[in-house]
Amino acid sequence: MHAACVAARDAARAWARTPAPQRAEVLGRLVFILTQDKEQLARFVAREVGKPLREARGSVQEAIDTAVFFQSEGRRLYGQTVPSELADKELVHLSQAARVVGVITAGNFPLAVPSWKIIPAILCGNAVVWKPSDDAPGCAALFLRAWQRAGLPAGVLSVVHARAKIPLGILDRSGRSRITDKISFTGSTAVGRKIGEVCGATCSSLPSSSWQKSLVILAMRIWI
Repeated sequence: MHAACVAARDAARAWARTPAPQRAEVLGRLVFILTQDKEQLARFVAREVGKPLREARGSVQEAIDTAVFFQSEGRRLYGQTVPSELADKELVHLSQAARVVGVITAGNFPLAVPSWKIIPAILCGNAVVWKPSDDAPGCAALFLRAWQRAGLPAGVLSVVHARAKIPLGILDRSGRSRITDKISFTGSTAVGRKIGEVCGATCSSLPSSSWQKSLVILAMRIWI
């Protein structure tokens, strides 16, 4: 996993220099491939993680929709000019890639949830190292293959399989040096807390969803 992160940093340099509209073209080809293979992918998702076929189709469609949305964002990665209170100063905000993003996902939505993290990260010029759930290694392999067929350069997306509950190798615990610039995590609260500790020590950003559940309203009472 450490080697994958190091390789991703090398790949990120060239990918970040690629114009955003060109990066978006890769997403356009990804949309075509996922749409073309939707039924095959859905049946594989249903078989590997035990989802009903209807729900598996929805998971693949979610990945397609995410790619469609962020493809258009490739021409809207704007900066910002901010008025200054000083007459001889200008304030300019420019967005830059984080460079290396570690992604850790659960197995309940093996294509939908990773797509929410991986697609925008890659569009914005980052390289991604993805540790998928060990319950859905085949889904991860097929998603990676779709990216490769879409023309994503080597090293921009890497998949690392591991059976460890807490894949802290992605953070380089030895010396607490930072080999990833951002970690995006979906999973249990216990694992999220542990990853949060390591991210805090290395000053890595941690957008996570480690406590969410599907919400159901059982009853509602309204007083007027």
